[in-house]
Amino acid sequence: PEHLFQAKLVAAWLTGGAIDPAYQVHLHATYSLFYLLVFGFSQVMPLAAAGRAAISLYFVGMYVAARRVLWIHGSDQPPAAAAFLLAPLAVNHAYYLGFVNYLYALPLLLIGLTQLLAALRAGWTGRSATVHAALLAALLLCNAIALAMYLAVVGTWLLLRLGDRAARRRIALSLAVALACAVAWMVAAAMHAGPGDGIALHWLPLWRNATFYLMGFTGYRLADGPHVGFLLLWVAAAIVATGAVRWATLRHRHGLLLSASGAAILLLVTLLGPFRAGAVAFVSPRAAEGSYLCLVLAAAMVAIPRRFALALGVAAGLLVALTIGQEARVSAETATLKPLIALMAPGAAVYPQMIAPGSPELESYVFEPHLHDVYYYHLARGGVSPYLFPARSASATPVSFAPGFALPAPPEDDPKFYWEVHGGAYRYVLTRGGNGKVFAYLRLGGDLRGVSGEWQLYERKTQPPPKGRPLKPLE
Repeated sequence: PEHLFQAKLVAAWLTGGAIDPAYQVHLHATYSLFYLLVFGFSQVMPLAAAGRAAISLYFVGMYVAARRVLWIHGSDQPPAAAAFLLAPLAVNHAYYLGFVNYLYALPLLLIGLTQLLAALRAGWTGRSATVHAALLAALLLCNAIALAMYLAVVGTWLLLRLGDRAARRRIALSLAVALACAVAWMVAAAMHAGPGDGIALHWLPLWRNATFYLMGFTGYRLADGPHVGFLLLWVAAAIVATGAVRWATLRHRHGLLLSASGAAILLLVTLLGPFRAGAVAFVSPRAAEGSYLCLVLAAAMVAIPRRFALALGVAAGLLVALTIGQEARVSAETATLKPLIALMAPGAAVYPQMIAPGSPELESYVFEPHLHDVYYYHLARGGVSPYLFPARSASATPVSFAPGFALPAPPEDDPKFYWEVHGGAYRYVLTRGGNGKVFAYLRLGGDLRGVSGEWQLYERKTQPPPKGRPLKPLE
């Protein structure tokens, strides 16, 4: 919802409308596609529908990419059944983490790799090279990390095909265009960088990264206990693929080698790379999605009998059905917030006390689907809450607080809220999770206005708590 809220402000800014003076808008060429799509759709439909339409374009893109993989060997050849697996893989880490602009990069990344594989067979034409260059530029506009992933994969391909002069030249052309896009981005980023824009790397242990990668096949839960249905269906798909090997036909030996090498290099980035660079540039989570796509592409280089292809299609369909159910349950958790939003006055400052931002549907260590649910209130009624990126020209999102504006708040990942330090700035405290001690503390400075599901709404008292009563931070 925080992305949709920012899209609402971007739409008002683009049409010359008034926005809350607490915010400023600064669109850049990269990381802005979702917000611009929402703006376009919002001209003909309500904002909520515009947000759904913008996300739906990602799934349309995955469908286009899957069709390209399905018929990668030509329309006169049997389809590549591995493409069916792209359907359940479309709802992935990036989707649940809310990387909206990066999502658009995934089908572009896969289409770009299939274009290069086609060029290795038949060479570049003026038209195909132009379309490929435009696609790589679009990849950069979606997310610079996606372009870096493409460079890593294609650079590996170049090393593997150095001995083939024709292949070397065709790969080098794609690599040169991608490098030109990367250099242009780095120059623009350097020109707009402000003080304090350095990038700090954050690392996770190897076992954490490994479980993160495996979660794609366990319903995005692992340490908390995998979803058995997802796990069994992915195991069944693996058994089908393994059983089909005996009757399989290798269609494209070099394509198999190159695609498998791409999956391997991105798996290494997932396992050994930084989890995050700076505040918002998640690296290893994004590399995991790229590795999955390359795995599917590698499997598409092998033809399997029709009965095995049908079994893969059935497994993929059942996985999609499980995914839809999982999404519906997470949405039902979010919907319990609606009755409390109806109780809140418009234009208020709200402190979101997210003690339990996760969902039993998803791995608690990684996914916090309710962390920013307070923005559903802001979408409906305006107002402010404290956790937006600071005002800086190189922000990865188009909206930040205006220079000089800030609300007192503890760190978002360590929410130790003090009424006497922070409470005076807010009319409401919206909390999710907690225990009796937490709720007793919140009642010292606020009146309980409503309870719905795991949510509780407190409105700050007009009078401060009695003197002499200790106000301790939440434990």
